[in-house]
Amino acid sequence: MDSEDTIRDNFQNFFEAMDDIIVIGSTEGKILFANAASSLKLGYTHDEILGLTILELHLPEHREEAAIIFSEMLRRERSSCPLPLMKKDGSLLPVETRVRFGQWDGTDCIFGICKDISVEQEALQKFHKLFDSNPALMALSKVSDRQFTEVNQAFLDTTGFTREEVIGHTATQLGLVMEPLKFKQVEQEIEQTGSARNIHMQIRVKDGRALSGVFSAEVIESHGMQYFLTVMVDTTERKRQDLLQEVQQKITLAITKTKDMGEFIGVVRDELNMLMDTRNFYLAFYNEHSDTIAAPYQWDQYEKTREWPAAGSCTGRVIKSGTSCLLTHGQTQELLDHRVLSNIGERAQCWLGVPVKMGTKTIGAFVVQSYDDPDAYSSSDLETLEYISGQISVAISYKEAEEKIRLLSKAVEQSPVSIVISDRKGSIQYVNPIFTELSGYSLEECFGQNPRILQSGLMDPSVYKEMWSDLIAGKLWYGEMHNPMKRGELFWVFCSISPIIDETSPARSGPRSGKFMKWRAIGSSALKAAATGRANRGG
Repeated sequence: MDSEDTIRDNFQNFFEAMDDIIVIGSTEGKILFANAASSLKLGYTHDEILGLTILELHLPEHREEAAIIFSEMLRRERSSCPLPLMKKDGSLLPVETRVRFGQWDGTDCIFGICKDISVEQEALQKFHKLFDSNPALMALSKVSDRQFTEVNQAFLDTTGFTREEVIGHTATQLGLVMEPLKFKQVEQEIEQTGSARNIHMQIRVKDGRALSGVFSAEVIESHGMQYFLTVMVDTTERKRQDLLQEVQQKITLAITKTKDMGEFIGVVRDELNMLMDTRNFYLAFYNEHSDTIAAPYQWDQYEKTREWPAAGSCTGRVIKSGTSCLLTHGQTQELLDHRVLSNIGERAQCWLGVPVKMGTKTIGAFVVQSYDDPDAYSSSDLETLEYISGQISVAISYKEAEEKIRLLSKAVEQSPVSIVISDRKGSIQYVNPIFTELSGYSLEECFGQNPRILQSGLMDPSVYKEMWSDLIAGKLWYGEMHNPMKRGELFWVFCSISPIIDETSPARSGPRSGKFMKWRAIGSSALKAAATGRANRGG
């Protein structure tokens, strides 16, 4: 008996020395023993604890659940209890309770070891706060079956799923996985090394959109189970901005690289298709006199009409208001019901139009529309089209100027009179074909030469003096010149010479203000003849 008392005392001393709460209870739930840590952490005296039952160590609202757990323990169906203990002052002490069965004073009893997890609980609360409030997408999934056990609000907001739809399902079951092979390789890497960092991957969200992200993940352990902790930083908008910049650069280059407006608009459509749906796309212009709209550049699945009245149309509304417009099918119907719109052609599920302006005047509209997707376009798409509309305006101006230059160039090339253009120093820069025909000198032979090569030496010097006096004064000079051909023959030409002036330069003042850029000589052959047998008309 003394030996048994010694063993009992040794156990009791051992229990008293432990920092964890030790409670020994009868199978009826009466507390038979509690160590010093019990009084210290729960605030009861030793005698007060011994006067309680095991269930009374829990909150009143938890006691029904505690009774069920206690019964399951007695039936050996479970060995732990997650419920917190109630202190004397009514506050809670988070613990993890594990039980064993044995005897105390010769009576069957249950040994409860309650580990204080306040520090862990505090850390867990901090983790949950960081987890829930993190703007990055975060998820916990079991390593064993890949099923999600928890996701944060950013995950739900970004993917469009509800928590109930996510928990208990895998990423594959939810349709999130867009790159199965890569996804599998990343999973294997995490299992082998315990983590993965900065993996670029795409996911597909509930509404079918693809999102780009940078993934990091690691294996963590909780309550004896392993989990994947996954973090995704959504880079979709950043990638969109990078792509937008690339598209804008390509469209800017196309302004000068394309041969005409039709080819340019085709480039705009193809490049914008990288950012949005451009299957149904047109550029339309407004005719003020007839109050009609014409769409010379149009791609459409259904609509083939290229001209229609501006009144009552979505396009006309954008042009006349000078403001952009994004309409869903429902909003279009509402405008029809209120008779704001009446002429809309094939009904689109989503319609987006922006004005095209030259200066402050709206000359047309730039439109994309979708017949099958009510969410095809967004406010960011509207901003993109507004920017591209500005590029279209620049292209229109550039192509118009290019066409004028082309026509002028043809006029000069096909002119029936000879034309010579030189720079300010008198070096010949251009001669037209008729000049070559009359003089025999090609552009290659004349380029960089001084017009003196065309002097016969038979003209009175006063003619040149008068000519240069008029030209320097910015005046037009005209008169007859006696010039030699390449093969030595002479011919008379009626010639007008004028300065080409940069009117944007403040270098000069007067009726023809500006800076001299080039000299232009236009000559009409008056008479061809041999050097002999003709009077010198220059004096």
